[in-house]
Amino acid sequence: MKIEHIKENKADIAVVSSKEKLIVDVQSALDLAMTVKYETGVQRTTQEVLIAAMAIGYADEAPDKRPRKKLDEIVKWCE
Repeated sequence: MKIEHIKENKADIAVVSSKEKLIVDVQSALDLAMTVKYETGVQRTTQEVLIAAMAIGYADEAPDKRPRKKLDEIVKWCE
């Protein structure tokens, strides 16, 4: 993981780049945020909003199709 600290227009920006998947659950997201804060000295997050996320590639697995209910089971016809 590479963390680059940029100062732009009176704002501190941390750019994180990695060839590995860094965020896999809530805990890893919090760990990443705290690591970036510790290593760069940035005092605030960006209003707790994700600025950009880019998925590259395809999922490792294809889940089985879920069973579907018949229309008669979920819809009540009234005349």
